[in-house]
Amino acid sequence: MHSCNMRYLVSIFALTVVLAACDAWCAARRSLIPRKLDGTVTQKESRPEKHPGEDDVCLLNMTDSGWIQVDSAIHSRVSVGDKLTKTLGSRTLMVNGHGQELDWSRDVCGMLFALPTTIVAAAILGLLAARQSNGLARNKRMHPSRK
Repeated sequence: MHSCNMRYLVSIFALTVVLAACDAWCAARRSLIPRKLDGTVTQKESRPEKHPGEDDVCLLNMTDSGWIQVDSAIHSRVSVGDKLTKTLGSRTLMVNGHGQELDWSRDVCGMLFALPTTIVAAAILGLLAARQSNGLARNKRMHPSRK
């Protein structure tokens, strides 16, 4: 197989892994579990997406971190003026001094299955492409008159 083709396959696979990791990280951050917070909600906004009420983009404007996207379950539990505090990695969000448990969203849980599956599929497709490319190169060497 040509090294140029192999570089393309490795690059595509690496890009797949990076994009999958970024997607998972963005979904995880909406749960607030991997975030630290210590601020007051100054504004709330909900922007409808393709299926209004199901996949809306929920935003909070915080005095400590500006606009952040949160899961709809969190968005519905807080109001403008609420003081939110949370330590990094904690599953407890303090809202005006009262603890509220946080959990991973359906998106994050679904990604625990979908993203590894996508990465494995990309690896298999890459191996099949490499194998086919090797077979075509071998045929050309064995039968130079064929195009």
